[in-house]
Amino acid sequence: MLPRRPGSRLPFGFLITIGFVVVILACSTVALGIPATEIGTRVAVIAAVVGLFGAWARHMGAALVTAVMAWFFATGFLVNAAGLLTFVGQDFIRLTVLLGASITGGAYGVRARRRAAFAAIALAVTEE
Repeated sequence: MLPRRPGSRLPFGFLITIGFVVVILACSTVALGIPATEIGTRVAVIAAVVGLFGAWARHMGAALVTAVMAWFFATGFLVNAAGLLTFVGQDFIRLTVLLGASITGGAYGVRARRRAAFAAIALAVTEE
């Protein structure tokens, strides 16, 4: 397991586990709530969830791993209802969208973590 980063809430392994649960819940909700004919909408909702998770986790690695897990589940259960993974051009576009969302959310979270750390240092310096 990777060591905790300063300012991160949970260890990397726990963040991966939470990301897995978030992806399962999001895919289940999307499968029940959005018709199978609206594949773009389904993937957009999953991408938004992945981006929000990345921002919450404040860990780029956890955000990227969660995006790849989301791609597996979205491809297997939301795009191909039979649970089959395919590797055609559109699948790689979906992977790029999910990775982009995770990088955006993860970068926002990492920046927020660093700003909080700098604010804590500045507060400690001014109190002395």
